[in-house]
Amino acid sequence: MPPWTDRLANAHAFRCLDNRSITKQRLFTMELQLTHPYQTGIGRVLGAFFDKDHILEKNALLGARNVHVAELKKDEASAKLVVERQMTTSAEVPGMLASFHRKWNQVRQEEH
Repeated sequence: MPPWTDRLANAHAFRCLDNRSITKQRLFTMELQLTHPYQTGIGRVLGAFFDKDHILEKNALLGARNVHVAELKKDEASAKLVVERQMTTSAEVPGMLASFHRKWNQVRQEEH
């Protein structure tokens, strides 16, 4: 079993489509931690990471649209960054999932 599965939480939500039917939706959240090596100092990395202009430029280069920095806070001990954007899929969607596929998908990224 992958090591992240213990952090995978799912919640169930029920929604009535009409008086005769109920559909069950499953919502998933996952925490992911990665280590990235950089060839420059931490001050420069964090400076770029929390620079609004850099964030907007990077997302434009990645093909995102409607990019919005919803929250950007930092102090000596912590920081929080929330970026909302629309992205196209980067991989082909399997046929059975095609009905759920949209050309543009809303993404909300939170960094703590």
